[in-house]
Amino acid sequence: MYPGIFESVLEATLPLYYPEGYYLPFSEKIKEAVGIPVSVVGKLMNPKVAEKALETGKCDLVSYTRPMFADSEIPNKMMQGRYDDIRRCCGCDHCVGDGFSGRMTECAINASFQREATYRIETAAVRKRVVIAGAGVGGLEAARVCATRGHEVLLFEKEPDVGGMIRDASKMPRLYMRELNYSVEWLSGQARKLGVQLKTGQEVTPALIEDLKPDAIVVATGSRPVVPAEIPGIDLPHVMTQEHYLKQGGKVEVGKNVVVIGGQFGAELCLSLAREGRNVTMIEEGHGNVASAPYLVKTVTRYIYCNVHLNKDQVNVRTGMKVNEIRPASIICTDSDGDSEEFAADTVFLCLPRAAENRLSAALKEEFAVGDAYHAGAAYNGTKLQLGDKPCDLYELGDCVEPRTMKEAIHQASLFCLAI
Repeated sequence: MYPGIFESVLEATLPLYYPEGYYLPFSEKIKEAVGIPVSVVGKLMNPKVAEKALETGKCDLVSYTRPMFADSEIPNKMMQGRYDDIRRCCGCDHCVGDGFSGRMTECAINASFQREATYRIETAAVRKRVVIAGAGVGGLEAARVCATRGHEVLLFEKEPDVGGMIRDASKMPRLYMRELNYSVEWLSGQARKLGVQLKTGQEVTPALIEDLKPDAIVVATGSRPVVPAEIPGIDLPHVMTQEHYLKQGGKVEVGKNVVVIGGQFGAELCLSLAREGRNVTMIEEGHGNVASAPYLVKTVTRYIYCNVHLNKDQVNVRTGMKVNEIRPASIICTDSDGDSEEFAADTVFLCLPRAAENRLSAALKEEFAVGDAYHAGAAYNGTKLQLGDKPCDLYELGDCVEPRTMKEAIHQASLFCLAI
């Protein structure tokens, strides 16, 4: 069973935001009415969901497309019972966006897809001690590749849990996004099997690096939320970042009238809050697209979904509005014509473009740098450090260089670390 037309691109591809097994109720009804095999495709990323659909007679066959991009060995791993080793698709639709745009189709979470002829994780000629700072998806992928190559890998994460922004985003309360965490689960599971030494709740410092004396350091500390101190009232108790809200799993006090400052990063949060029955206003200073999530690739399917449902869920989207002041129960803005407008706000969320978290890199360079390190295999310019009598190469990956997407963090880590 599959949509026969592309008049509705969302139902044709079922991106993130749709639940798994979305078509199973339809296939079950069709199977009752026809005497031929019924096949289902779309949003069956979890192989156990697919197996249960077959066992309970909701379909006769399951077809895979996107999940095979994420892991071409799914059928073999299922037959072998190796469910934990399956790299499950997260439904981000990067591959769909590539197809619609005429680019070479890539998978956001599998850098080897479309590179099968050349991508090889081979044992390193010299075993090194590699310290990785940050266990988001970029740091986890770097750890996986380095450990597979035979290096001693020490992975540090200052938070209690791994996964970074992707883990946090998967906790959105009223928007189906838990599949994002599939990548975190797989990467952390593979790292554990490969013997990566993971330490959570510990921040990497220059003193720690000097003590460990690694051969290489990979900084993958990600990005941090921006809090514009120049806005009066930004420090009021009812103002919080989206990151704080998600880290609590949405279990914080939120008022009836909510203002979300920042489109794009705030689009998913607006939908979730509106579905809780709140009056939600999105304030965006720009005039362009407000309906995509920049930490994921900008794909037409998710853009259309967010754009359509911002309207359906009655989010008051206001573009071209500059925030002048935040008050205890309202927010004051000015539009592009200079006219002032006040919006009721029991709670204010900050969902602004993020900043690179590069303070560790800067501190390491300031204390230990002695020159550049050229990495021929990846054509990557890092920094040569001197830790006492021990030389060490420093490399930076992912959002700590520039906030971009999950795909860029994973691919950069995967391809670069092949040559460490």
